[in-house]
Amino acid sequence: MEQLQFLEKTTEQNVPASSIMLMREWVIPELLRNHSDSVLYWSGKKLARSFPCQTIDEIKLFFEKVGFGTLTVLAEKSDKLEFQLSGEIVALRFELNSEPSFFLEAGFLAEQIQTQKKMICESVYQTKKRSRIVTFTVQWDQKDSIF
Repeated sequence: MEQLQFLEKTTEQNVPASSIMLMREWVIPELLRNHSDSVLYWSGKKLARSFPCQTIDEIKLFFEKVGFGTLTVLAEKSDKLEFQLSGEIVALRFELNSEPSFFLEAGFLAEQIQTQKKMICESVYQTKKRSRIVTFTVQWDQKDSIF
């Protein structure tokens, strides 16, 4: 529960988006270089384990609270879920960086859905620069259940 208290307290602080943008778009890629995508993906998975969400609605709320953007479910099938990420912060990331990375969010979604579905999950994303949105596909194989 410490993590939830941290989240509530930091949400109240109204940290400027510019400081987060600097870290996400310049500092982390500079530090990690070629490993940036994989480290961010696995960091997203770890983040999800630290802030578990019991439902899709809780995941959406988490995205809003931490400033990832507005998450909506586009489609759900027997072996995958499709999400869309949009909002001002997402549009701003496209303005500041021609190739913004959403691997942190992808890893977070993969781990959350994996926990909820009790199936090994993987997430990929696709950016739509013109409309400034991101689509995520979280997939699983019914044979890869977690016991």
